Amino acid sequence: MLSSLFKSLSGQVINMYGELIMEATQHKVHFFNSFFHKQLVAKGYDGVKRWTKKVRRT
Repeated sequence: MLSSLFKSLSGQVINMYGELIMEATQHKVHFFNSFFHKQLVAKGYDGVKRWTKKVRRT
């Protein structure tokens, strides 16, 4: 139970850090949340291919 709480907390910290990076930089960056890797491992490309649907690449 404690390990799952730690994993959840770790994910939240990583997500918050990603948001801070996106806000702080003047460059366009995209940060996937920590759930992205779980989905990629579990379902492969088909599980995450829509995640960048609305991200505009320049």
